[in-house]
Amino acid sequence: MIDVTCPDCGVIRHLWPYEIKKYKGSWCKHCGQSRRAKAQMTKHGARFHPLYNTWKNVRRRISDPRFKDYTNLDIDPAWQNDVWNFIRWAENAGWKPGLSIERRDNKRGYWPDNCCFIPLGDQARHTSRNTIDWDIAKEVHERVATGEIRNHVAKSVAQKYGISYWTVSAVAYGRAWV
Repeated sequence: MIDVTCPDCGVIRHLWPYEIKKYKGSWCKHCGQSRRAKAQMTKHGARFHPLYNTWKNVRRRISDPRFKDYTNLDIDPAWQNDVWNFIRWAENAGWKPGLSIERRDNKRGYWPDNCCFIPLGDQARHTSRNTIDWDIAKEVHERVATGEIRNHVAKSVAQKYGISYWTVSAVAYGRAWV
């Protein structure tokens, strides 16, 4: 057996020669495991920051065609490879827990002048899958307030904007766009 001192914790261990190779040198099993675990966590130290997953998903959304929300858009080069640039921007842009990143113009990529943070409920209204916008919702709400919207009027509004009767009904009765 060989006496080996761990440089991290100072513990003297009695190891067989094959164990020295197994523990990759002179540190003990515990210190070696924690060192490897730290190395596997991240290179940048932001893995447990609340914005890390947002940054990771933004990058995946623009670069991985297998990702469910893939878009063929671009990203600010300062954000692409440096999570801390993204985090600094987000905190200066008003990020708080419970807010989600939003692109003001869905045809443009992830750039500081095109992104902001809004509540998830508001973000659901600003998607390419959404068939109405604020102007239509406003008109429906105004017609409800004046008592004008009934079944036949809801159908005409739906036909006018090319949306379903059920969408107009949901807006009219407060189940959507309230």
